[in-house]
Amino acid sequence: MKRYLRLFPLVIAAGILCTGCDLSDTDALVENGKEIIDNTFYNIGDVTVFDERFEILSGDVERRIITENPVNDISVTTAGCSFNIKDSGDDFCYIEGKEIEKLQIYEENGVAYVHALKNSNVTDSMEIDLYIPFGKCFGKAEVDLGAGYVGIGSLVARDIELNVGAGSLEGNVFPTEGMKLNCDMGNISVTAAGNKEAYDYLVSVTAGAASIADEEFNGVSREFVDNKAGKKIELDVAVGNISLNFTE
Repeated sequence: MKRYLRLFPLVIAAGILCTGCDLSDTDALVENGKEIIDNTFYNIGDVTVFDERFEILSGDVERRIITENPVNDISVTTAGCSFNIKDSGDDFCYIEGKEIEKLQIYEENGVAYVHALKNSNVTDSMEIDLYIPFGKCFGKAEVDLGAGYVGIGSLVARDIELNVGAGSLEGNVFPTEGMKLNCDMGNISVTAAGNKEAYDYLVSVTAGAASIADEEFNGVSREFVDNKAGKKIELDVAVGNISLNFTE
């Protein structure tokens, strides 16, 4: 469902690779009701990420708790805005934001869902702050960025998945078992806890680039790096860039 936002960058990337198009003429796309965002177009009216059972917020949203129930996993879908993950200062998850077009938050079966989308240029001023308990180890933490910016202060989980269609995602992560980094056209730059040898790696690159500490992967390639660590990080790049660094 959330991968919908990542399909458009791939379509445009195919156009770039096949025709050398510079995307300077976007009138046809706009006339068809689509928006150009960092060379990415989508119409949030078509996106099925929102659940009709729960309220959709707009305007300015003061800090509010997402749920008082226990949260085991966290799932974020965002596009067209600046989205930051911060320390809540307690054991609960909160949300706040300004100039919001569409925001939906709810908890179901121990999963906290945050959907924050704007059908406009990413230079506009929609901002979302998600507050999570510092150091809390989630079971799974997933972030899907269609276009815009995501800043992760610190994220700890058994399994972490970060997906970028376009735009930029950066921050500090601690996957206790494994992590997947998927980048279509944008940029992912994260620092993982530990050192390079603490993980095994599966790296797939189509036309972009990936780096693991001081090791570079460019062009069309697929490589497995076996450090016999037992914890695996997967990096999958289309025409974007992934930079993976370490605290040690």
